[in-house]
Amino acid sequence: MTTFLIVFPTKDDRIENIVIDKQSGNNFVKEMMMILDRIDCEKDIEVYINSSNKDKFIDDYKTLEDLINQRIGLYNIEDALRSFITQNAIRILHAENFEPDIYFQIADGFRRVDNIFTERNGNRILNQNDFRHCENHPGYLHHKSPLIGGTAGFANVSELLPSAIGDNKANRGILLNIDTNNSDFIVRYEDENFNNQYHAFHLVKNVNNDYIVDAAKIQLLQSSRKNLKRPLMLVRYRHLIA
Repeated sequence: MTTFLIVFPTKDDRIENIVIDKQSGNNFVKEMMMILDRIDCEKDIEVYINSSNKDKFIDDYKTLEDLINQRIGLYNIEDALRSFITQNAIRILHAENFEPDIYFQIADGFRRVDNIFTERNGNRILNQNDFRHCENHPGYLHHKSPLIGGTAGFANVSELLPSAIGDNKANRGILLNIDTNNSDFIVRYEDENFNNQYHAFHLVKNVNNDYIVDAAKIQLLQSSRKNLKRPLMLVRYRHLIA
């Protein structure tokens, strides 16, 4: 199990250079919550927060809100952090001598934490012997969602596999990504429960040899049955800031 320590920016880190007005504050809060969700969605990690760092961040953040005389963000930062910690069983540290496997500062941004996990997941394997989604193969099953490019598409989705995002708390068997090589369609990966291996397909329909979004399957991802709202939100956010 990998240990992961989250460090929040404080006045000592010149947080006032990060949050200078309401717009930058809103952007910071949004990115921070995306970072926290990205961390929480990852599997096989234990997440820690230092109590004194958290409390100082909250105090310094409230001071910034007082200075610009308005609430930053869409919700109370203290309530948001308390909810995150409680709902996700985050471990609170009261000592300063903890040495985690990964030390991450929120101020480093979403791209940095996302890259950490992409590198960490480089050992995922794509099953290139599963042809059920390959339209140009005799093994294709016509009721299945297609893999764009058929067997020639294996290389593309294999490249996207390390950066695909799932939700360890809600549905750890499914990963999602956005395929920028194919009209930003969503790629879905399913864990085959063997040797970290997945098979893949696009959430699209083939209509007269033209691919369109399969809206029903995208909607299903967000249903309580699949519960993949967070991975979908995270891959879309990553695409937005790329």
